Amino acid sequence: MSRRVLSLITALTLSATIAPAALATDADAETGVTTESACAPGRVRQDARSLTDEQKHAYVDAIHQLKATTSPWDPRYTWYDQFVRWHQLATVLYLAADRAPIAHVNPAFLPWHRHLLWLYESALCELSGNPDIALPYWDWTDPRSTAATFSNDLMGPSGVREQTYAVVEGPFRRDVWQLNILPFGEMVGSRRPEKHLVRGLGLDTASDYQLLLPTIVDVEKTLAVDVYDRAPWNGNSNGSFRNTAEGFVIDPTTGLVDLDQMAMHFAVHDWVGGISYLTTGTGELIKHRGTMNTPGTGLSVNDPVFFMHHANVDRLWASWQVAHPGPENYLPQGGEARCPYPEADDRGPDDPKPNISDIRHVLTNKSLTGDGPFPGTRLDDQMYPYCLSRYEGTLVHANMSPRGQLDTNALGFSYASLYEVPEPSGGVSFPVNATVQK
Repeated sequence: MSRRVLSLITALTLSATIAPAALATDADAETGVTTESACAPGRVRQDARSLTDEQKHAYVDAIHQLKATTSPWDPRYTWYDQFVRWHQLATVLYLAADRAPIAHVNPAFLPWHRHLLWLYESALCELSGNPDIALPYWDWTDPRSTAATFSNDLMGPSGVREQTYAVVEGPFRRDVWQLNILPFGEMVGSRRPEKHLVRGLGLDTASDYQLLLPTIVDVEKTLAVDVYDRAPWNGNSNGSFRNTAEGFVIDPTTGLVDLDQMAMHFAVHDWVGGISYLTTGTGELIKHRGTMNTPGTGLSVNDPVFFMHHANVDRLWASWQVAHPGPENYLPQGGEARCPYPEADDRGPDDPKPNISDIRHVLTNKSLTGDGPFPGTRLDDQMYPYCLSRYEGTLVHANMSPRGQLDTNALGFSYASLYEVPEPSGGVSFPVNATVQK
C-alpha cells in the first residue's frame, strides 16, 4: 500500500449553538422505517477519492461543529462525543455482562453500526445546515481511496514516530482535536490514554499478524458467503457473512475463532492504529496501539476516520444485500419490541460502566453462557442503547431494530458504487490477505 507525505493545512474548531434533535415521524406503512432525517433523501455516499474540494471542506467543518456543540440527547457530552459514548457503552456492557452481545460479535453488528452512521450523518446535516452532506466511504481495497482518505484536506495523515505516533498534521491534529472520552480504570491496562489522535498506518512491529488492508479478492471471498449468520451467533460462526465481514478468522483445525488473527473490518482498525512496542517511563516494554485499535474500550470512534471505515463496511453489507434482499435473509429471525437492557442506562463519564445489576433477568431467550441468539440481535429486537427510554420521541429511537436498518433506500441513502457479488461459496471459511503470519 503506497503512502504519501501530506502537507499541513489549518483546521478551525467551529462553535455552534445547541440544536434540537430531529423528531421521528410516522413510519412507512409497509417497511416500518422512519425516514425523517436532516439530510436530503436520495443522498449518495461517495468514495473519498471522488469528493470535490468543496465537499471535503464541508464534511470536515461539519465534524468540527459536532465536536463543538452539546449533544441534544445528553448535555454531559458534545454531539460528536455522544457517538463515542454510545459505542463505548455497547463495548463496556459486552465485557461487563459476561459478553452479552450488543454491537459486536453478534448478528446485529451490521445493523447496529448502520444506525449509528445514519444518526451521525443526520447530525452533520442538521448542524451544518447543509442537507446535501453525505457520509463518504474509504474503500480500503483501492490505494487511491486510501490516499484521499488520509490526505491533509480530509482525515489527515499518520502520526509521527518521534512523538509516539501523535497526529500533528491535518484537520484533526493534536492541537485542534481533543479526545474527551478516554479509557478508564482496569481498561487502560498497557494502553496509554492519550488525549489526541494516535495513528501508525500499517505499523506492525509488535503485531501477531501482518497488518495489510483487505484486497478486492478478500472482499469477493467475503461476499461469496451466502448465509448472513448462523449458530452459535458469535465469533465462532463459521460460514457466516457477518462473522467474515466483521473480521473473525476461523482456525480450520479447531473450527473455532483464532483470536491472534484478524481480517476485514478488524484488520482495518489495526492498520489505522498500528501496533508497536513502547518503552514506558519505568522501562517496561509494552504494546502500543493507536486510537482506532484500543481493544476493550470502544473508543475507536474518537478518530473521525472510524465513520469512513464503517461506511465501507456498510457498503460491503449493502453489496451483499443486492444478492440477498429482504428480511428473510437476516438471521436470526424473531425478536420482540422491548429494550433488552432497560436498566443499563448511561451513568456518565465519571462512572463509565453502565448499571448492569438487573441485566440477567431480561436475557430470557438464552443464558449468558449459552449459544444465543441473544435479545437485541434478532430481526425484530430493539438494539441497545438506542432503545433506552431517555431517547423516546427522538431520531435515536427510530428504526432501532435490525429490520429497520435493512432498506438503505428507505433510510434515504445509497452508495455511488457497490462491490460485485460473486457466486456463493457455500459458506466455507478461507484465509485472507490480512492474516498472513509474520
